[in-house]
Amino acid sequence: MLIKGLNKEVEEGSFITIIGNEKVLKSFFSEESCSYVINRYLNIFNGETVLDEIAFGLESKALKKDLIKRIIEDYSKKFGLTSLLNKDPFSLGSSDKVKLKLCNALAQRTKSIVLCDVLSELDNEDLEKCLKLLKEYNEKGGIIINITSNIEEALYGNDLIIYNGENIAIEGKTLSVLNEEKILKRLGIGLPFYIELSKYLIDYNLIDTYYLTPESLVGAIWKK
Repeated sequence: MLIKGLNKEVEEGSFITIIGNEKVLKSFFSEESCSYVINRYLNIFNGETVLDEIAFGLESKALKKDLIKRIIEDYSKKFGLTSLLNKDPFSLGSSDKVKLKLCNALAQRTKSIVLCDVLSELDNEDLEKCLKLLKEYNEKGGIIINITSNIEEALYGNDLIIYNGENIAIEGKTLSVLNEEKILKRLGIGLPFYIELSKYLIDYNLIDTYYLTPESLVGAIWKK
């Protein structure tokens, strides 16, 4: 996969957060298999039931019926959708709709997944579950591109790209980019809460590095 404005190809196992909007999608060039989960398509379905919806993409790959059945059972269980398989997908809540779309994307086993403003639709429990499954996919070499306007989501990925309009303003490793406060301030972008809190605690010598989760931050403070 290539991203316009970057002078390198996106490597396997990359998890890139992009702060921007849907127009950024025009910057992607992929010659390999790629799945898209986009907010404005959350209410578009091809199947009459959740089961039919998951099966639709798999059937287009001409897979055998017994394999399709096993994949559906496996992924619906992982995403907590087993009890909803006979439901009309249009009747689902927004969090379950995102889970269904992500379930479809991972079940396709494409080499990359592009998300656009969907993780914010998940409730806290579902977000934790979906991030775990996305991380597992990522650790096996899958590429994840997460486009969002929510700077808090920057902490999910290893790399961060911030757009100004349709052009890249700054890019690099997540913490490196978040250290560029002058650039972020000029772009009108704040810091994620746990980065802001870490900076405050570093100033008071309570910790000596950034912590990206509440668990790791509390643990570091208790060790002092």
